[in-house]
Amino acid sequence: MEIIIKKPPQISNINEYIENWKTIREELLEAINKIPDDIFNKKPEKGWSASEIAEHLYLTQYLFAIFIPKVLNGSKGYSKEELKSIPYDELYDTLSKPFSGIKNPDAVTPKNNWDKRTVYRKFKKSNEFNDQTFIESRFRIIKK
Repeated sequence: MEIIIKKPPQISNINEYIENWKTIREELLEAINKIPDDIFNKKPEKGWSASEIAEHLYLTQYLFAIFIPKVLNGSKGYSKEELKSIPYDELYDTLSKPFSGIKNPDAVTPKNNWDKRTVYRKFKKSNEFNDQTFIESRFRIIKK
């Protein structure tokens, strides 16, 4: 089964965004589960190990959850008009390429060498935090 990941212009409401986010998280954990334990932490010649990638995604997801309420209440981020002008396809394509040359912020740079068990525990915590953030954000939007 092929999963279609929607980009921001293809998402019309917060519920659709939340469902898309959950689908991505489920697919990520399934992909991690398929990586053999003996190579999960093995560092390739170039780039990051699967463990480092998982930590980077965990840190990124956690920071998004902190940032989302600020964007939704208008205290951070772009206006609706500015968001419409962002070239999402180009940005997505650039960020999806390995070794794109884009420097990773320190806040989301992996510093540990987690095993799969730790990754699952961390993602569970992050997913719960994200879900709570989305629920609270959804209520804020409905109240407006």
